[in-house]
Amino acid sequence: FIPNPYIHAITSTKHFNEENKHNNLIQLTTQAMSSILGGSDALSISNYDAQDNHLVRLSTNIQNMLRYESYLDNYREAANGSFYIETVTAQLAEKAWKLFQEIESDGGFLESWKNGKIKL
Repeated sequence: FIPNPYIHAITSTKHFNEENKHNNLIQLTTQAMSSILGGSDALSISNYDAQDNHLVRLSTNIQNMLRYESYLDNYREAANGSFYIETVTAQLAEKAWKLFQEIESDGGFLESWKNGKIKL
């Protein structure tokens, strides 16, 4: 038995461009998303310009954007298709609940069965 390792990913600042600092933001976002899709347990995003408060805030908000706008934290293995399975499961549950409510509003199981809405 080999337990799953704990993976803490840290974004790289190796290829940052001082002239186009917003390009660095795209690089950080891509690195962070790759880390999440790769199954990391923790993620640290490096600040690429500690002197510019606006850019520091943008680099800090990458995690919030990926979490609250892209919902990448809701799926343990998003790259392995769990997103699709969880979406289909949620749709199935919603349809089943709607059908259950329709049966109840029609008078219950026996009434729906007698009226031919439920077939056995």
